[in-house]
Amino acid sequence: MATALGLILQTGVLIYVGVIKYLFPNDFQNDDKLIEKYAFPLTLSGTLLLCLGMFLCAYIIEQTTQEVYYKQSKDERGTSQMYWVQPGGQKIGDQVFGSFIGFSKDHRYIKSSKAGSRMVAIGRALNTLHKAVAGGYQKLTKLLLEKGADINESDAWDKTALHKAVVAEHHELAELLINQGANINAIDTLRNTPLHKTAAEGRQQLAKLLIENGADINMINCDGSTVLHITVSRGHQELAKFLIEKGVDVNVENKSMKTALGEASFRRHQDMVRMLISNKAEIRTALHDAANGSQLEVMKILIENNAVVNANNGVVLRDAAERGDLEVVELLIQNNADFNAGNGQALSRATWKGHRAVMEVLIQNNADINENKGLALENAVSGNYREIVELLIEKNVDINLQFWRGQTALALASARGLQDIVELIVEYDVGGIDLRDKMGRKALDWAIERKRRGIVQFPTEKGATRGREI
Repeated sequence: MATALGLILQTGVLIYVGVIKYLFPNDFQNDDKLIEKYAFPLTLSGTLLLCLGMFLCAYIIEQTTQEVYYKQSKDERGTSQMYWVQPGGQKIGDQVFGSFIGFSKDHRYIKSSKAGSRMVAIGRALNTLHKAVAGGYQKLTKLLLEKGADINESDAWDKTALHKAVVAEHHELAELLINQGANINAIDTLRNTPLHKTAAEGRQQLAKLLIENGADINMINCDGSTVLHITVSRGHQELAKFLIEKGVDVNVENKSMKTALGEASFRRHQDMVRMLISNKAEIRTALHDAANGSQLEVMKILIENNAVVNANNGVVLRDAAERGDLEVVELLIQNNADFNAGNGQALSRATWKGHRAVMEVLIQNNADINENKGLALENAVSGNYREIVELLIEKNVDINLQFWRGQTALALASARGLQDIVELIVEYDVGGIDLRDKMGRKALDWAIERKRRGIVQFPTEKGATRGREI
């Protein structure tokens, strides 16, 4: 290409000089001699030397590089193709040429310097073998391997040709690569092996091929997940059954603290849950995972198989109450969940998020309304949930209980300027209007210090007095 361009440019120069000489023969003199008398021969000789040098460079490159010309009348897809392949890493002078592969519908025997316009080169500087494998070109893959292509070379994401083969579901190519020595446990940037990729797609035959040829069934990726985690999360039950038969560890926890059973529970794969339980999967955290996904039917299966409802200080009920998941809360209570476990935080968590329906169910089932130094009431006031404060008052909460910071509900509402709640509390129990906190301060002190003018007026009318200045 460079040679052709140079020749065109130099030819243009010669034509230009010839035209100038013809049109203006006497305009340029040098010692009474026309410049063109020696300028034109010099230009012509320079052009010839330049072209000779270009052709020589092109010839050296042609003879030094090791292109592979591979003509195939019909490829695996039933179409005619011409392949032009150059292996990577070849050095010519101080330049290193990357690998690439070209395709052409032209069946003529072509060379790089004479490639037709229909010749398209793709994937420069990428592994040619990857292109052949991903495209399913078995004969071309064999040719590349025969010519010394690096079978374990990885791309920018550290994927090898074997990764590409299993993702594209090219079973025969995967088998070919394995037989030629491909690293069966190669990991990409996310630490996924070819077996991880196979598991994601649920391809049992490819998984069988990899495992029978030494794939590590318990390798974990960057998320800490094994192939079983991935298989279960995608719902591939037959492949999961096959992996269990091959001895995969069913109780490995990933970085999200989920086992395979936890994944199945969270994603509502009921049959998978039963299968894993029957194969000695530990249930200890699965109930929490199922509850987090609001999977009631899965929860019932786990409870039937002796899942501990009150494990970890009642975290399952506590988290369900915080989410406002009424159905899960009711199911847990029906199965003897202890809503006072973990300092009775189920009620306070529901109050914190303003889930009144959940609160009512817990209170109806005798949850301690004053638990944890009135944390439920404190959360209701802090969240400005007037209706919930009213509900707690109706259920006989200790309205004058001092919270962890020493304030009462009235003092907290006064400090925050929550006039509706202040009025509600005072109307319910005006006797607590002058209660002091641990620092000797009263509700009126907080209202004045925070400049809550409307609130200052109301307690004063009810006979509130100051405790001590803040």
